[in-house]
Amino acid sequence: MPSNSRQPQALQTVLSEWPLWGISGTRTPEIITQFRQGRSNDSYLLKIDTEHYVLRMRRVNHGQTQNTRYENLIQHGAAQLGLAPRVVYQSPNLGYRLCSYARGTTLAHNTWLDAQDLSHLCNSIMQYQQLTVALPDFSYTQLLEQYWQHAQSAINTGQKAELTARYTKLHKACIEYEKCSGGVRSLCHHDLNAHNIVRCEPTSTTGPVFMLLDWEFAGNGIASMDFAALSVELHISIDTLAPIVNISNCELATAADIYRLMCELYNIASSV
Repeated sequence: MPSNSRQPQALQTVLSEWPLWGISGTRTPEIITQFRQGRSNDSYLLKIDTEHYVLRMRRVNHGQTQNTRYENLIQHGAAQLGLAPRVVYQSPNLGYRLCSYARGTTLAHNTWLDAQDLSHLCNSIMQYQQLTVALPDFSYTQLLEQYWQHAQSAINTGQKAELTARYTKLHKACIEYEKCSGGVRSLCHHDLNAHNIVRCEPTSTTGPVFMLLDWEFAGNGIASMDFAALSVELHISIDTLAPIVNISNCELATAADIYRLMCELYNIASSV
């Protein structure tokens, strides 16, 4: 990392507030590294005395539509289950937050996932999906519409016709998906890409422990959407997942198609 004199002013301002974080350390925060560039956040690994923390600073982003007021509440519940890092400090204006550091290997760096690991990961997801958090229902149809609207100015002529046809088809499928599967709602992470799944070393013989990062898109959604995300992001076949999570192939396949298009539109909108 560059020296303090070369750090962005916003970062210097945040670091100067460290006495407010309620940490018992006596040394000022040391920046160890900056994590991969996110589209809505800048994240840094900090060290204060002997402890490590993750600082995440929010950036304005056209694709970001979720209400972040609920994120702290959701992550706190997941952390109590041992499935998310502990929130150490949340700035009053929601501009940045400090969390404990999840030690382990993200699936982005360890792509090997055997049948036992996959079963443990799915069980972890089903565990947090049982949490009861007072949240409004998540509308995938509305989100798809918003991403489509935000993406319009960045869709090039060559992909316009094909993307419009896919959007029209999947918009109808999304309405039907929410009508048929949305009667029962569950807490969903909604961003289960490989970078957000940490495989921690097991503390017992029960198997690996998985911890989930970045809960900013989490909400009261449909359980199959998180497993559809696993299928898309980790390249796991629907036929493999369906019997593990006890959800039909048809529902998972529909959710996967919707998720894939939402991600594509989000990426396009974020490039604006």
